[in-house]
Amino acid sequence: MTTNVEVLIVDALNSGLGLQVLKHPDQDTLEAFLDVPAGSPTKPKPVRFVTVERTGGAERDLVDRPVLAVQFWAEDRLAASQGAHALALLLEALPVRVPLLGRCRVESIYNFPDGRQPRYQLVVAATTVRGA
Repeated sequence: MTTNVEVLIVDALNSGLGLQVLKHPDQDTLEAFLDVPAGSPTKPKPVRFVTVERTGGAERDLVDRPVLAVQFWAEDRLAASQGAHALALLLEALPVRVPLLGRCRVESIYNFPDGRQPRYQLVVAATTVRGA
């Protein structure tokens, strides 16, 4: 079985490793997702949320070195920027708490306008064990 780094990071962020301090005051929780949540009449799209997407990287033998796009979505550009910079610290601390993750380094952070909702994107280089 192969370790899916996207799921590994989403699960780690959602397990209470500090992500909740970044939530909007009107939100009960701040969650990380693999895809942008659609929202519905009974459960609207969150004001703030995080998405994790693999964009590249090499898998060799038992080591995976993925490149990830991690996005912090918020109600305005300033909140998205502040959230992304705080999220960077959480991401870089993950290897201490997640045994299969050997490295998680934020390479860059930048405004990545969506047209509908402000977001900032973090490019993350990670190293993980493939088989577990």
